[in-house]
Amino acid sequence: MAKLTGIFCLLTLILVGCKSDPPASPAQPQETTIIKVEPTTTTEVPAQPVAQTEVLPPTPPPPEPTYQEKVHKVYEALTLAEDIIGRAVISSTVTYDQKIKFQKILESLQNADLAIPPEGENFQNCYFGVMAFTVRYDSRIGICRISLETEKEHIAQNIIHEAAHLSGTWDECEATKLETAIMIAGNGKVDHNNDYVAGCSL
Repeated sequence: MAKLTGIFCLLTLILVGCKSDPPASPAQPQETTIIKVEPTTTTEVPAQPVAQTEVLPPTPPPPEPTYQEKVHKVYEALTLAEDIIGRAVISSTVTYDQKIKFQKILESLQNADLAIPPEGENFQNCYFGVMAFTVRYDSRIGICRISLETEKEHIAQNIIHEAAHLSGTWDECEATKLETAIMIAGNGKVDHNNDYVAGCSL
């Protein structure tokens, strides 16, 4: 069969030219896309230091006042009491009768002495709750040991109460009324209510 084809092709070539199938084109190489992958760079973040709360040591309590310092505070309270009564005497809010009584109390206080117990001791009249006391026909004002532990303003008001007794007002309710009126007129307010306020319905 191949021979016949060749003869036919030869005859055809002579007549019109023999055309043979073109040789197959060699396969073209396919284009290859190369993707370049860059290596990932990891940036290491340095660890932040953890803030630490500084624990401060507790504040030590203030030192306990000495006995001499407590006694000095009582005499400061005496000066304060005189100042308060003096301001009450000249106050425009009090009556003439009150001015006379306040002036008498101030003079009694200026002529009085303070009696303060020795360290570690107390007066016999300083039974439970008594802050200060006076005794008839005695110009002294006794300061009880418990008063040394209170504030200056507290002691001053108690001194004013006892000065009212020394001026001749021995009734506790009347002395408390004078004490309160002096504190309001000369100090603007009372520092505390004594134990007679409730019983005297003040």
